[in-house]
Amino acid sequence: MATRRKKRRRYKLKPLGIILLALVIIVPLVLVLANVFKSGITQQNSSTIGSSINSVSESDISGESKTSSPDEIVAESTATVGNVGDIILHSTILESYYDKSTKGYDFNNMFEHSKSTFESVDFMVANLEVTLGGSDRAYSGYPMFNAPDSIVDAAKYGGIDMLLTSNNHAYDTGLTGFLRTPQVLTQKNIIHTGTRSSTSEKTYVVNDVNGIKIGMINYTYETPRDDDRKALNGALISEQAEPLVNSFDYNDLDSFYSELKTNMESMKSDGAETIVVYIHWGNEYLTSVDSHQKKIAQKLCDLGVDVIIGSHPHVVEPIELLTSGSHKTICVYSLGNAVSNQRKALMDLKTGETEDGLMFNYTFTKYSDGTVKLTDFSALPLWMNMYKSGGKKYYKIVPIANPDNLSGKYDLDKISTGVADAAASYKRTMKIISSGLTQLEGVYKNDSAKE
Repeated sequence: MATRRKKRRRYKLKPLGIILLALVIIVPLVLVLANVFKSGITQQNSSTIGSSINSVSESDISGESKTSSPDEIVAESTATVGNVGDIILHSTILESYYDKSTKGYDFNNMFEHSKSTFESVDFMVANLEVTLGGSDRAYSGYPMFNAPDSIVDAAKYGGIDMLLTSNNHAYDTGLTGFLRTPQVLTQKNIIHTGTRSSTSEKTYVVNDVNGIKIGMINYTYETPRDDDRKALNGALISEQAEPLVNSFDYNDLDSFYSELKTNMESMKSDGAETIVVYIHWGNEYLTSVDSHQKKIAQKLCDLGVDVIIGSHPHVVEPIELLTSGSHKTICVYSLGNAVSNQRKALMDLKTGETEDGLMFNYTFTKYSDGTVKLTDFSALPLWMNMYKSGGKKYYKIVPIANPDNLSGKYDLDKISTGVADAAASYKRTMKIISSGLTQLEGVYKNDSAKE
């Protein structure tokens, strides 16, 4: 008997049913795909933002935009150190800044125009070429400098963080002034190096600037003698003072190099990641570099010094890039004067170069692998302006970024030739340092200030 199969009924969907069925199937699928796509976009944006915030590559230091992978070595911090030359208080400056009503000295306005420039760097250094012998003896200028303690307050006000004390005038007020100078600097909480008041103090400093530890040491030349005693500015210093000043003998440079090498090793043991030597050397009033300076600079480069900053000639001298194998050293042979009364009209040297100075900045960069490299520099000519007002003389440091944009600035209109004199100072300085700057620009980025 044949079995009859039940005929299956076919249902015909109406148009409305087709639409509803499509919505049931397609809409969930679209939502799933949308969530997947959105998730991918979110992850991509999150990765990009994170890398731009948390990593700074070497190209970012040079101003180019670049992100980096987690394994790439990137720059983590920078430290820019500014440097100016000699602060010398001649007798005329002391007379000009004496206040009869208070019977004291306030030198703050000498830094009025340079203060913001000095404060713009991370750390600022100047050479204090006077002693702080105290008020028990008369304050005096050349040839034996004894300055009021308030010059330290003015330097701090002007943005200076560290003062160098090892120079040929360090013993001008004898043992008392020699020992008192670093003591006053310590009391006034300003960093200093070069001379010490005790052998328990270190011969150098290691400054932590933005997480980069910079070892700094200051030396001066000695007055030549036939014996093995030390003399500064022609005067024999006491046996007590001899071990308290960092100095070198031009006739026994091997001893200097050996001592410096030991000090460098000690600085590195104290965490120094880079080394800077501040050195008082050369010939006064010569804008050229002598053979001793050349020889010493190259040896310091050979020893691994990263930057050499010179003083003493009271004029700006050339800048040079030295090499020793793969190691490079920036050498600024002399920064000239920062504050002085060595005016063109008073000098046998009538060129005006004793009125000129230089602010030179160097920048170290620390990378994610722990290395520290010299990556940047800048140079800014300075001029020591002097004018009379109300029967007094005023001395003010003038920063000159653009010699064509000086009118109405920096009290230059206080004298009829102020703008022209400042522009002439700029040109003198740039003539001396231009070739050196070009040499450095081939290796480092140049962030010299522009107006």
